[in-house]
Amino acid sequence: MTLRTRKIIVAGVVAAILFLANFVVLARWLDDIGMIPWAQTVRDRYITGTAITIVAVLLVLIVPQSRIFIIGREAQGRCRVCDGVLDRLGQYCPTCGSRL
Repeated sequence: MTLRTRKIIVAGVVAAILFLANFVVLARWLDDIGMIPWAQTVRDRYITGTAITIVAVLLVLIVPQSRIFIIGREAQGRCRVCDGVLDRLGQYCPTCGSRL
């Protein structure tokens, strides 16, 4: 085990201890101002299993625009720089000349 590895392990342990100590302080402060009971009420009323399922499905179904769409037999996509339509797959955009 090198000296660098030992330093990283010691720094990680110290950071974990500081994080856990401050986490308890933050949780206690949130409980004092009434945020934790409010969050539990919101969770019980509005965040049901159905709502979580719908949000998860929507996150899976949302496709970024930069993804290539297959239209018939032709591949068509969009340039990330100029948002121009790419009729074919290549290394450079024909509109702005940027590398794809």
